[in-house]
Amino acid sequence: MYIWIDTIFEKNKNGIVVDGYSFDDDFGLEEDKWHYRGDFSIISRTNHKKIYNGTVDVIHYSRYGLKWIVNYDVDCFILPFLITSNKNMNLIYSGEIHILATAEFKRYKKKAKCTDGMFQIISENCLANLRIEGGFYYIDLFSDVSNMNISNIYTENFRFAGYDEPIIKLLYD
Repeated sequence: MYIWIDTIFEKNKNGIVVDGYSFDDDFGLEEDKWHYRGDFSIISRTNHKKIYNGTVDVIHYSRYGLKWIVNYDVDCFILPFLITSNKNMNLIYSGEIHILATAEFKRYKKKAKCTDGMFQIISENCLANLRIEGGFYYIDLFSDVSNMNISNIYTENFRFAGYDEPIIKLLYD
């Protein structure tokens, strides 16, 4: 389970209703598309990490459509944050970056008519939330590889989940 949470809607008797982006087409809940039970970590952009044992479920939330409900008080975390069932996942870097975009990524941005936005991307050893704001690129980069750090992420080829073609490479300053 890998879900990037950027909105908290409300607390109710069943938990906290949140919204964000999953890193796959299965609402982030890989095996069972609607429910997750067990240990999960919440990792903030400031590298605050806490492990919980509980549930994360997909629900239909009024006129807003499908959202997630978490049965723990996750609003103590500063938005945004990652919810993951991978207890070995850690924040590697959060901040501004420079990228080398492939022709595929440029075509996607042009087709989607987006200049700013958020993209969930993965590589062989990492997953990341890539933000484009005012022509600048920012990344929240996570990995479960024990020796992964900012100095060796530049060898990673990032792609959209479910796609084979690389879309960006991070550039070393």
